[in-house]
Amino acid sequence: MGFAFSFMTEALPLPVLFGFISHFSAAGAMVLAATLPARILLHYLVRAAAIGITGPARPWLIPAQDCMRFAVWAMSFMGSNVRCGFKPLI
Repeated sequence: MGFAFSFMTEALPLPVLFGFISHFSAAGAMVLAATLPARILLHYLVRAAAIGITGPARPWLIPAQDCMRFAVWAMSFMGSNVRCGFKPLI
């Protein structure tokens, strides 16, 4: 049950889904407008606190990363077995 509720840690896909469901109403826009800057701020805070992260920050990749991680999570419920190459693991 814990893995099923891990979607709650995804910051951006949930407000986007809420926007689709609410037909991009004012409430949906406000939720997304509050979430996106908070997610970008978190990105910079973690980079500042972490040791060993070099190179420039790339905040424009945050939405793509969050949406891809959400897609992988959602697709994990589509199958009943796990494979690594051609070898079944379960």
